[in-house]
Amino acid sequence: CRGLPYSASVEDVKRFFSGISVEDEDIVICLGRDGRPSGDAFVKFVSGGDMASALERDRSMMGRRYVEVYASSQAEMDMARSQTSPEKIFESIEPDCNAIVRMRGLPFSVREEDIREFFSGLLVRPHGIFFTSSRDGRPTGEAFVIFERDDEGEKALSLDRKHMGTRYVEVFKSNKPDLVRLCAGCVPAVAPSMPPSLPPSLPPHPHPHSHPMPGSLGGQELRRREASPRSDGGYKRRLREEGMLRRDDGMLRRDDGMLRRDDVMLRRDDG
Repeated sequence: CRGLPYSASVEDVKRFFSGISVEDEDIVICLGRDGRPSGDAFVKFVSGGDMASALERDRSMMGRRYVEVYASSQAEMDMARSQTSPEKIFESIEPDCNAIVRMRGLPFSVREEDIREFFSGLLVRPHGIFFTSSRDGRPTGEAFVIFERDDEGEKALSLDRKHMGTRYVEVFKSNKPDLVRLCAGCVPAVAPSMPPSLPPSLPPHPHPHSHPMPGSLGGQELRRREASPRSDGGYKRRLREEGMLRRDDGMLRRDDGMLRRDDVMLRRDDG
């Protein structure tokens, strides 16, 4: 594709090809030598039929601009993808850039479009969203966002403690060194995978004041997580502030001495 608005995101490209199956990872928005969007993009389709349908969108409008759509090759797409690596993006950022913010307290299921909607009205760079993960690959609930201009980054700070779904998100100023240190090797605009499902068996030594059921998270496991080194940055803080711990197979809540998981309720005696 050629002629995209410079602010076009992966979601904008998917909407342009609405009705045709295409995955996020099969869209590459190209960057110029300065690290800025060039107005070009590559899109890989599943079948020849889908590609034929896509070619019919040639000269269709995206916003106020018409977009050229024409056939390309895998080699050209691979070349363009290599120019969107984190290293290339980091090189394009000025050392004293003030357009970088850090987010904390994000839902584990957050995606690029959620971040862009959160900052609706502000110009986020294409490939300018980086989700962080822990050493074992679990999402941390944090992300770095790079805006097009310094003043956009300053405006973003006013959204600190704004809610995303049922939880508030912290937004604070960051910088290039922190971005490079924590996001080297990350894939931009792709959220880390969700934590694995809960174990099907009981913990070996349940806490004496809890009565876990098969498939549930016992009191000892909850206590161990609250005391883990990463608790203050994740599970413990979230349990304390919102009483909520998200996992990919359900939700655990602590409400007035109760521990809930999906449709199962476990009572915890106070002594």
